[in-house]
Amino acid sequence: MRRSAPAQATGLAVAIELHRVADWRARFDVMIRQSLSRPFDEKTWNCAHFGAAAVIALCGDEHADAMLAAVGSQSYSLDLSGDDLQIQQRISSVLGPAMQNRALARLGDIAVGYIGRRRRQPLGIGVIVGPRAAFVSLQGLRYYPRQVIGQAWGVG
Repeated sequence: MRRSAPAQATGLAVAIELHRVADWRARFDVMIRQSLSRPFDEKTWNCAHFGAAAVIALCGDEHADAMLAAVGSQSYSLDLSGDDLQIQQRISSVLGPAMQNRALARLGDIAVGYIGRRRRQPLGIGVIVGPRAAFVSLQGLRYYPRQVIGQAWGVG
């Protein structure tokens, strides 16, 4: 599925055509298992890297360069309040526009989550894992109910 018009508006790379590979489920399961205890690191394992790893697991290694270029060498702290719009633009540059109905997000899709009073504290980029969404934390992956999802993007 090609989704390029919104990406051009961001000034970032144009969205790429993504299709899930035949063994996406097994690759995704391995990626989640490897991420379970991997703690947050501002430069090497942050929410953007986690999202990129999910897309690569679902759609294949040939998308690694595009995903890593979209993530860039940007450091993301656990306090993403100032980075929220930039994160959404970077996701849209690769995956196209966010879903109109985030309740339709399926296993492996990318999400941006929010918690706190009036949902003002961003959790960063997460990945849909069944009835929950997984986000990177200092202790490894942390799961939240889907109600925290502010926006979601389909992957492949």
